[in-house]
Amino acid sequence: MIAAIVLIGAGVLKVFLPFLATLLISFIFWQLFNSTYKFLEVKIKSRRLASLATCVLVFLIIVLPFFTIGGIAADEAVSVYKKLAKESDNTASLQEDVKSITYNYLRKIGLPQEKFEQSFASIDLKEATQKAASVTAEILQQAYRQISQFVFLSFVMLFTLYYLFLDGEKLIKYLFRLSPLGNKEELLIWERFLSMNRATIKGTLIIGVVQGILGGLAFWILGIGSPAFWGVVMGIFSVLPLIGPVAVWVPAALWLIITGAWIEAVILIFIGAFIIGSVDNFLRPKLIGNDTELHPVLILIGTFGGIVEFGIMGFIIGPLLITIFLTLFEILEKKYMARNS
Repeated sequence: MIAAIVLIGAGVLKVFLPFLATLLISFIFWQLFNSTYKFLEVKIKSRRLASLATCVLVFLIIVLPFFTIGGIAADEAVSVYKKLAKESDNTASLQEDVKSITYNYLRKIGLPQEKFEQSFASIDLKEATQKAASVTAEILQQAYRQISQFVFLSFVMLFTLYYLFLDGEKLIKYLFRLSPLGNKEELLIWERFLSMNRATIKGTLIIGVVQGILGGLAFWILGIGSPAFWGVVMGIFSVLPLIGPVAVWVPAALWLIITGAWIEAVILIFIGAFIIGSVDNFLRPKLIGNDTELHPVLILIGTFGGIVEFGIMGFIIGPLLITIFLTLFEILEKKYMARNS
């Protein structure tokens, strides 16, 4: 019997694995919108209608804006690719102009040009532009290939969410009943699970959205092309620890300096350093608070490792798995110490 359960369970796990991130997102939205569902249940006096209405709200508040912004960003990504491909031949002359201007400046201030000559020889703006164009094209191909998959997974998420509002509490009680752990240990794991989810949604996603919007607005105000696309890219980079939107707005500021747009470059550096950069420091303590006790090193490893293993949604799954693993270790440690005391 145990062998049959293990073998069939391995097959079930393989079936569920492609939907792991989607199911996890459903659980997260269930917890975030459960109070809304209960409010609507009292007003509508129908559990099914309240669940359906809450799912519609989730679609309108989260899924639809994501589709809309993603569509605009995809259109702008096409223009970015075309622009990069078109201007790759012009970068050689731009590089020579920059080199000439720099040489003249060095001559005026009396600095030697030999070391600069060696450094400049290793830079090829044309090759860098062509690589950027190829990377953009690859991102577009991936995005277009995954549109239908994303639509299907959004349907699965909303379908699961509908039944979680109706039967989620029964499911949790059933899992607790199957668990060999005691009630205190089960509640501890569940509370850590919810805390990490809240920290991820409130801390990572909301901050990413705010930084992406601010970055896109800054690009739009300064007249930098494809602001929606670059705003989305900044929002994605903000999820990654130690990287953030700096990976986007710093190269943009350098490009503005190279092209002679000094005023725009200074404004972008100011916005990036003091407005976009301060969002994390200002909002994270208020949004997260004490929701996560995970060490920053473990968050970093969990985020990158999760993304490598599970894709973009791995930034949620990775830290969550580490949190549950450490909680189980904590429970084991307490039991072991209790037996030996």
